[in-house]
Amino acid sequence: MLNDPQVAICGAAAGAIQNLSREQQSKAEIMEADAVPPLTELMFGADVPAQVCAAGALLNLLGPHLEADPVTGVQQPEHLARRQALTRIVMLSLVTGMAFHGLYTDDD
Repeated sequence: MLNDPQVAICGAAAGAIQNLSREQQSKAEIMEADAVPPLTELMFGADVPAQVCAAGALLNLLGPHLEADPVTGVQQPEHLARRQALTRIVMLSLVTGMAFHGLYTDDD
């Protein structure tokens, strides 16, 4: 569904993945299904609601791998840098999509 030609369907699928990716078992299955590339592509589209859902799903899927060690609580410097980079990418893609939407779509 993430590759459907209708952006609204892709956005709905990304929203479902965002919700499902909060659970560890679902997260593993989503990663196994290789959902990251289509979610990434969706973030750079012009549909803002779809971008937001894709961004949330990616942060749920990838963000925990970049947090502090659950046993020691220590934040590894390389993880912090990667998490900050991921956050910047997500923010930039959302801003780019909103700017594109504002400049190149006609809501009249």
